[in-house]
Amino acid sequence: MGQIVRGAWLLAYAVVVACDGDPASECVAGQTQPCSCAPRGAGVRFCQSGAWDPCSCPPGPWDDASGPPSPDASGPPPPECDGQENAPTADRIMAAGDSFTCVARYGDVLCWGANDSGQLGQGDPAWAGIEGGPEWIPRLHGVVSIDAHGQAVCATTEDGGVVCWGEPLRVEDDLSECEGDARCGYTPRPVQGLGPVRSVALGNEFRCAVDSIGLASCWGSNGAGQLGDGTTIDRSWPAAVSALGPLAHLAASDASACGADVRGDVFCWGLAVDGNIGILGGAECRCAWAPAAQPTLCDIVEVDQGQYHTCARSKTGQVHCWGNGMYGQLGVLGLPVSCARGGPPFPCTRAPQRVADLDDAVQIALGAFHTCVLRSTGTVSCWGLAEDGVLAQTLATPSTCHDFNGRDVQCFLVPTPVMGLSDVVAIAAGRRHTCAMRSTGTVACWGDNERRQLGGIDRGPRLAEVPLPE
Repeated sequence: MGQIVRGAWLLAYAVVVACDGDPASECVAGQTQPCSCAPRGAGVRFCQSGAWDPCSCPPGPWDDASGPPSPDASGPPPPECDGQENAPTADRIMAAGDSFTCVARYGDVLCWGANDSGQLGQGDPAWAGIEGGPEWIPRLHGVVSIDAHGQAVCATTEDGGVVCWGEPLRVEDDLSECEGDARCGYTPRPVQGLGPVRSVALGNEFRCAVDSIGLASCWGSNGAGQLGDGTTIDRSWPAAVSALGPLAHLAASDASACGADVRGDVFCWGLAVDGNIGILGGAECRCAWAPAAQPTLCDIVEVDQGQYHTCARSKTGQVHCWGNGMYGQLGVLGLPVSCARGGPPFPCTRAPQRVADLDDAVQIALGAFHTCVLRSTGTVSCWGLAEDGVLAQTLATPSTCHDFNGRDVQCFLVPTPVMGLSDVVAIAAGRRHTCAMRSTGTVACWGDNERRQLGGIDRGPRLAEVPLPE
């Protein structure tokens, strides 16, 4: 077996604090501490609210019952890791937000769906709130990658620049990105203060960029440490993420971010809830002001985040997920029912769990409460919440899960094939919908269509071909 416990995460620069911004007092200086995971070697414990957390260990039998949940004993063994440096993950050419989708084709971008904050990029405030079919964004060319979250979009261009449109960042209670321009959110605008950029990742009220050599910087709201700079200070100007080497891939969500470095190690920071960034589960929330390593992962080339869960793809096509598993979005059976939000307890884990019977993933895409993978065969499989047509395009019979209030909802607990799709080369998941691009350039979407995010007039949840303009 390859060595999974790596020196890089033993030196993780995690500053873990209460979400109100008061630093832990009794163990801030140490930040992390080696601990024993005999018979499986060394582990690490994090500082939580002035006290040391239980030891986080690599997968395997535990000699300490206080350790985090181990992977399902009936599942596949942990992967062997080669430790070789990884190239940057391929550029994203599709992105989906809450109720809209954007696609980069031939360097240009077209978007469709909801337009409450100008996220369709048409440049006219009169479009606000009007749902639109696919339209090319005027005067935007040379785009090489794209990301979206909520009601905002950012893209990188051939010259290493970054442009954003849709809902602007509100730093210090003013539209600092817009400088009083009423049309600001409705047309792509350049982001200042960045060198040549390779990719972008958007969260809720914050954004991150990875430069040409793989270094990350973030800007925007920072109340939970989601900028990863070791503080909770909001920033209108990009600030470097602390103690993080070159990245192969970066993803962000509501108030957290995770990155896979070129060695295949995974680091997460920001708001920790239900175990989504691997340092704390349960009803309490905590924050990591700076990147904290995920000690049981290696050889990772891609990460993505849903609302309360995170998944990582290895170079060998395996997928590991952790965080909230209430709707089956982790793709793992037998999770401990160890989290609660004032209602019935629900499944969650802060220890990454391998998704069984999946070893050919070439891309992952996470919605709010569902997960999809593009497989090497050009097909797509998804799992998680199946309400309102989110996973409508399947012949499988759904299971029953329970929401935060204990209400029965339909869900898929394991990877389930999406029918009617083949020759797929890229996927993107919005909050409650998913889209796929074929090698021919055509796009099909399925799931919630309340705001025309599937691209057509028909509001049904079935697989829909998007009428792309020439």
